[in-house]
Amino acid sequence: MDITLKNLGSIQEANFTVGDLTVICGRNNTGKTYITYALYGFLDYWNAGWPEVVVPNGFDVYPLETYARRLLGVSCAEYSNNWISKIFVNTQDRFKNSIFYLDDDINETPTVKSENSKTLPKAFIASAERTGAALFQREVDFTRSRLIDILKETNINSQQLLGRFTAEYPLPVKHDIDFIRDLPNIINKQSMFAQEHPEVLQAFADIAGGEYAINTAGGISYSPSNQPDLNLSLAESSSTVRSLVEIGFYLRHLAQKGDLLMVDEPELNLHPENQRKIARLFAMLVNHGIRVFITTHSDYIIKEFNTLLLLNKSDERLQALAQREGYHSVELLKPEQLNVYMTTVDERVTDKISYTLIPAKITHDSGIELTSFNDTIEDMNRLQDEIVWG
Repeated sequence: MDITLKNLGSIQEANFTVGDLTVICGRNNTGKTYITYALYGFLDYWNAGWPEVVVPNGFDVYPLETYARRLLGVSCAEYSNNWISKIFVNTQDRFKNSIFYLDDDINETPTVKSENSKTLPKAFIASAERTGAALFQREVDFTRSRLIDILKETNINSQQLLGRFTAEYPLPVKHDIDFIRDLPNIINKQSMFAQEHPEVLQAFADIAGGEYAINTAGGISYSPSNQPDLNLSLAESSSTVRSLVEIGFYLRHLAQKGDLLMVDEPELNLHPENQRKIARLFAMLVNHGIRVFITTHSDYIIKEFNTLLLLNKSDERLQALAQREGYHSVELLKPEQLNVYMTTVDERVTDKISYTLIPAKITHDSGIELTSFNDTIEDMNRLQDEIVWG
């Protein structure tokens, strides 16, 4: 999927390709979340059937591929004009010049189906706000229900009072909350990993340090691997447990081949060792047919991806090294599977500070060539060397 964005937040114009594993990194406030939310919003809009799209008169429905590609263009225009503002819960005027365009080899639409056809992936997102969604959703729902019950016992017009309070969130955050709310129903499903690749779930449990479950009250509980009989609530669990809960339930109950898993800052609350492990988990997902899209500030994750690239060679020494360090073939990556982009100042824009994306060079020999993190690390090393050695 080739994506073009224009006039979206701090992004003046950016182009990127969503491959098997797509990584967006860069400084704070340079547009990474805008890029992520806009892409997720469009995929959700497309797969929901976009009922608001108006097909122009005389629109040819045959051949199927031509129809699908033209309809994709129509839906991109409709999404840009009328839906991006809804994704970000802002005024339409704020996004009046925004453009989202997706180009892909596609020959299926939500209204025209054919066997063995290609369509856009279903996306699941774990936003940067996922920790709060997991922890507070049930309390918010309980408080709201209790407030409504109390108001019913009084002479106060509950609709008039509650109508003054709004709690609107960007679509990805809202979907995080909805996902947690619907877990009692979701756990009745089985993902491809629960059915065919339990080693993926075991790799995740190793990162989380235990297992998640839904208790009899419908809440989330967590059992540490070293104390399997202990059931902790999320409030009693670590921040790491809370930040991983959505990913864990998705992998066990929903994930299917062809999906796109989107994770905003997967390093949230993770020790560097676990940041390396989650990079390896993402590589496993990719090699099992799940596309992965992440934004990150983590040098550990980038370097681990680099290791997975550099170890993937028919070299006896490297194969022996991979075996010694516990790497498995299903974790290794090829350069063509990985797209890495860096947000940077758009020098084409002179009247304000705007950002764009530049691709990192990726090769078999040197891996990912990315200077952003290296510059900061070199500055720290230089300063510490001078402190110690003068």
